[in-house]
Amino acid sequence: MLTVRRFYLGGSLLVLFVIGCSSELVEPAVESPSMAASGPKVNAPSSTTALAVSATSIEASWQDGSTNESGFEVHRSTGGASGTFALLVSTAAGTTVFSDAGLTASTEYCYKVRAFRLAGSKASYSAFSATACATTPAPPPPPPPPQLHVTAVTTGVDIDPDGYSVEVWKPSIGALTYIDGATVASNGTVTIELTRSEVLVLTPGPYQVGLSGGVAANCDLTSPNPQTLEVDSSATVLFEVTCLPVTQLALASIAESNAEIYLVNSNGTNRTRLTTNPASDTYPRWSPDGNTIAFTSDRDGNAEIYLMGADGSNPVRLTDIASEDARPAWSPDGARIAFTSDRDGNREIYLMNADGTSPTNLSNHAADDGDAAWSPDGNTIAFRSNRDGSSSIYVMSADGSAVTRLTADPWGAADSQPAWSPDGRSIAFTRWWCGEVGCKSDVLAMNRDGSGLGWLTLADGSSGETHGEPAWSPDGRKLAFASSFTGVTFIRVDGTGGGVGLGAGTTSISEGFNPAWR
Repeated sequence: MLTVRRFYLGGSLLVLFVIGCSSELVEPAVESPSMAASGPKVNAPSSTTALAVSATSIEASWQDGSTNESGFEVHRSTGGASGTFALLVSTAAGTTVFSDAGLTASTEYCYKVRAFRLAGSKASYSAFSATACATTPAPPPPPPPPQLHVTAVTTGVDIDPDGYSVEVWKPSIGALTYIDGATVASNGTVTIELTRSEVLVLTPGPYQVGLSGGVAANCDLTSPNPQTLEVDSSATVLFEVTCLPVTQLALASIAESNAEIYLVNSNGTNRTRLTTNPASDTYPRWSPDGNTIAFTSDRDGNAEIYLMGADGSNPVRLTDIASEDARPAWSPDGARIAFTSDRDGNREIYLMNADGTSPTNLSNHAADDGDAAWSPDGNTIAFRSNRDGSSSIYVMSADGSAVTRLTADPWGAADSQPAWSPDGRSIAFTRWWCGEVGCKSDVLAMNRDGSGLGWLTLADGSSGETHGEPAWSPDGRKLAFASSFTGVTFIRVDGTGGGVGLGAGTTSISEGFNPAWR
């Protein structure tokens, strides 16, 4: 009997022929490119598929053709079905799916699989399955950034032609972060598109959107400002504004070398010079009927009180004494004028008839008193005095009795220039004080009894900015003041002025100081 034996040695096939008689069966061949494992061979997997799951992932699958494999080898080519394949991964027995992740978009990947069986340190392999290929798709485009559609609807008369400034903020830890800004027409819509970097960092979450400035003094918001909303892909914000007829302010200015009195519309237009005199004309105050302006001038040698028409015509001197008479304040009925005078050796508050007759010392105190302001009902006069040490705000009856101190700052700040709100509930005033960043002045407000004190403006003391000379608008919703940086400026005090993070909520009207609403 002829017996044939095959052996592999160093990768070479040796064939040994043995002649003899024997009843032993011939051992079956083991197919292997390298080491041979004893036992039955493993069958090749079949039905290989490749499915692109995403731009960076492909799922390869196959059908198991054996029951005795130790596992499977997945080989991959990035050069197509005829390209070079390399071992990608070895899996456990029975596995039929492998997810290939971290791939490059728009790239073809090909896969073939074979089974292997281990016996000790030796392995046998099946043939490879058929090749399956798949191409990863292009990455999806980034989602569009969220959009805010801000709409303004303005009704009334003398509508603001310049539109309004819009600011978008996002609440962060203990503060607000500015996102974007734009201008919306008085009756129009503006779209604010947030950039991708802002979206990635700041969304999801609430945004705060508000009209931060540019609303004319004769116009008022009738919708909440600012508004808080969630922004996903898009959102719409509506601001409603109502405008009243434009009113006027008188003010003083040194724009033309010396102090003169001007008239300007509350929206900043039609600035007109009323006085033309080489002297200093300041502190204009309207009569209750709006037809006459009282003011201070030194045109006759020293500061005196004068009257003139609303157009600057017919100036008439009311006081005539060798002293300083200044800062006139009309009584609500227009019959009397309070003013500050040092005719008795120190500054006092005097009262005279509207024609300048019967001047009377009203405060009659050895301290420095001044800055008289009438309550709307005509029963009380607010003023400043240093009779208790530092300059503070006091009130007294219209006859000079019942003097009561309203402010007493523990750090010695100087309070002056009181101004009553039209409803008589509040008094605004100027506080001059010094802190770590320097000295400055701000406008504050309080209830008529001195309670509820709060700041309305915050000047930048480090740069020398000052705020003062508060003057309420006739509707009580706004307060004009003099700023050393922006001139005559108004702030809304009814909660529609922009809020925290949306600027100071102020709008400049005109260069100048000593503002007074008509």
